[in-house]
Amino acid sequence: MQNYPRFAMPTGRFDPYFAGIWPGNLMLKPPEPAKTDGRTHSQTPSKEFLKRFGLSPEAHFSILSLLAYTGARLSSDSFGISETFDGFDHPFRYVFDIAGYRHYREHVLDLDEREAVFFRPEPSNQDDPNAVELVRQNGGRVGYVNRMQARTVLRWLQHGNIEAWVFRINGRSVYPRLFVMADIEPNC
Repeated sequence: MQNYPRFAMPTGRFDPYFAGIWPGNLMLKPPEPAKTDGRTHSQTPSKEFLKRFGLSPEAHFSILSLLAYTGARLSSDSFGISETFDGFDHPFRYVFDIAGYRHYREHVLDLDEREAVFFRPEPSNQDDPNAVELVRQNGGRVGYVNRMQARTVLRWLQHGNIEAWVFRINGRSVYPRLFVMADIEPNC
């Protein structure tokens, strides 16, 4: 297994504590009570962390399900595991991290949370014929669906239904981010 400079891994069994990447980096605390700053921590995600991903702050999640719901993302960066939606054949809700938003932000500065947005196929896209753009009511582009998810979203647009709205706008000024929540009825 190749090591990454930031996360050097020991040979043999992978130990997330040793590697320094235990989901504590996801705003969880280590599973064993620890005294790191004079306080005892529990294995509970913060309510703010849950809200940032559209999850109920009152719900209880196992570490594995929390990793699945968040795509292993921090609430402040874009590293994550992309959901492929394999086996998603019943209605569900999902938060999309919109690709390319930073390139269109100057044209949509008045974009508001809760504003409706629409998924629209872009078959003439030179980079990806399966591209799905997100547009406002007036047709202004706000970004794209992740390339790894676009083919499935395209199928849902053809055979199902997607209702979406701006869920969260954040990030840094040099790398602004847009999250869109969608109610999806695959009907595939």
